[in-house]
Amino acid sequence: MKAYIDIGKRILDEGVWLSNARTGQKTLAIIGATFEHDLSDGTVPVV
Repeated sequence: MKAYIDIGKRILDEGVWLSNARTGQKTLAIIGATFEHDLSDGTVPVV
């Protein structure tokens, strides 16, 4: 969960507004963010 929250904070702090040419919607985005979770113990992250 901490990794998910950290990515959210990074989006808010460093993100840039991009406009989707097809839909016209704006999104706040960052490049190269990854969220990794170890699934070997049988758990799945639910947000």
